[in-house]
Amino acid sequence: KPALMELNQAGLLRVEIGQKSKRGEATKLHRVPVEELKSQTLVGESIHSQLGRALELKGVWFDGKRVFPTWEVRKTNRLYSSKPNVQGLSKQTRMDQLISGAPYGSVLVSCDFKAADPTVIKALVQLPANFDPYATVMRVTGWDKATAKSATNKLAYCANTEYTLTTWPTNAQKDKEIRAYSYKLLKYKALLLKESRNDRTVKTLAGKVIALPKRTRPHVGKLLNWVVQGTIADVTTMAGLELIKRDDVSSLVYLHDELIVLFKPGDKTSDELRLEVEAEMLRAGQKIGLAFLVSSSGMRVESHK
Repeated sequence: KPALMELNQAGLLRVEIGQKSKRGEATKLHRVPVEELKSQTLVGESIHSQLGRALELKGVWFDGKRVFPTWEVRKTNRLYSSKPNVQGLSKQTRMDQLISGAPYGSVLVSCDFKAADPTVIKALVQLPANFDPYATVMRVTGWDKATAKSATNKLAYCANTEYTLTTWPTNAQKDKEIRAYSYKLLKYKALLLKESRNDRTVKTLAGKVIALPKRTRPHVGKLLNWVVQGTIADVTTMAGLELIKRDDVSSLVYLHDELIVLFKPGDKTSDELRLEVEAEMLRAGQKIGLAFLVSSSGMRVESHK
């Protein structure tokens, strides 16, 4: 009975305890309808689950009709959609599908964090906000942006930062800024590895816990990657929760470090709404001390072809 009463208190089951006698009434159990459960905010529910549930209830315009995808929280607290998958399309195709069927005058805004990974890493290892690791590596090595980005991320997320640096050009290995960055990474990763061994979890900058897989021992680069990706997921989710509460929001699609918001027809211009989405995403980062940069675009639905 104590277990039944816990379910009753949580709102997952309705319990009526019968009288304690031979002829007393039997204990009655009543199933709570699924739709009623969906309308509740469960005690201890994560912000990611809250956003996923809100997205399911809100639905999106997609390929000319209103659909209600399932949203699931997975590793690093990212949200993934299915039935249908509104995330797994090319950017232009996705944007076209999301306005197909939307009322004329609706405004579609896309906003994403720029250089999200190094922004979080700089906060973790305590480097100045104005330090740009991608630009520094490009300048020293002469690599193009894509190569510098890939190599810089590998330096952070590899198992052995010290060894990986030895595979870089000699002038990069000797560069003062790159060496300082590598040292900061080594120091933080050693601390992260030590802390994760206690309870087999890591924590994001927002304080959200990510459990390590059972019966495996991920290398420290993966641990750092989970902290970074988890932090980005936290910030995007916080912004998404604020935006989806708005009465003028028709739908919202989550893409890890990007939000796509469809606004109902109204008096505000696409630029005004775009700046409001930017402000919400920047504000979410500021709540945990992150000075992100964002880029955005906005378009008004004028006609359907």
